[in-house]
Amino acid sequence: MITDDTGGVLPGVAVEASSPALIEGSRLVVSDGAGKHSVIDLRPGVYDVRFVLPGFSTVVREAVDVLAGVSVPINVRGRRGRYGDAGVHRRDTRREPARPD
Repeated sequence: MITDDTGGVLPGVAVEASSPALIEGSRLVVSDGAGKHSVIDLRPGVYDVRFVLPGFSTVVREAVDVLAGVSVPINVRGRRGRYGDAGVHRRDTRREPARPD
């Protein structure tokens, strides 16, 4: 789920998962009205996931390990940014466990 710094849900966030494991290089989805997102049919591999919404700093989750048959939940809290704010908030997720479906 994607929320803002007050806990409110954020619809319309562009979520891009990129990895050399993908033939096309990356997949893009948009969070729904409940702030939920799902990038389906990802090949096993290590992904960087970028969350972008105008008015908020970009959030990047690096090194997300995706295994076959496993859902990898990523909750993100967006931080409001000033106009033109190019701030990027990164977090390495290699130590976060995956949950089987």
